[in-house]
Amino acid sequence: MTQDQKKQRKAQVRRQGQQRPFEQKESFRWVEALKQVNQRLKSSTKVIHIFDREGDIAEVFEKVRHLEWRGVIVRATHDRSLDKQSERLWMKLEAQSIDFSRELELPATSKRAARNARIAVRFCEVDLRTPHRFEDKAPLKVYAVYAHEVDVPEGETPLSWMLSTTEAGFLSIIAVELFELIYLHRTQPELPIESVLNSTRIAVLKARS
Repeated sequence: MTQDQKKQRKAQVRRQGQQRPFEQKESFRWVEALKQVNQRLKSSTKVIHIFDREGDIAEVFEKVRHLEWRGVIVRATHDRSLDKQSERLWMKLEAQSIDFSRELELPATSKRAARNARIAVRFCEVDLRTPHRFEDKAPLKVYAVYAHEVDVPEGETPLSWMLSTTEAGFLSIIAVELFELIYLHRTQPELPIESVLNSTRIAVLKARS
């Protein structure tokens, strides 16, 4: 199969996927999870859903904005169009000033050497363009949080995360730290808790559990 034939086949698969009802797509499970949690918990219980890239679909934000006491943090994968002057998500956040930075210890992998990475964090409120298929045409208002490695050693690929969240901007630090914990759990599962959390946080977790 030639390269052009492969591209045509992929384009055909995408078109077929777009024509399927949303309920028949794999991404429907993220919205279904929101519904099930909402049905099982009391309306006055604040719930914040944390989704990886597969959960970066407009229907998730559309569902959450119509639910009280529900929020979401999603690792973005789509460079979405914004309502104002057709800006794009990544371009908007890259133009923001750095709000804070922190160091992250990266373990060695088959593709990189161990190093200390300095992560710069920017965030601001954005209006995501509403898809034409939605009845509610109001923009999807979220906070975007962009965490990107600076001063990257030559030849290394910089770390980069874009988060979309319905929660207030001051919670962006918590959002970044949650994804850092997920990352460390995947890459260094045997890492002592004392190297990740300070004594106060550990005491609070013990008291809560």
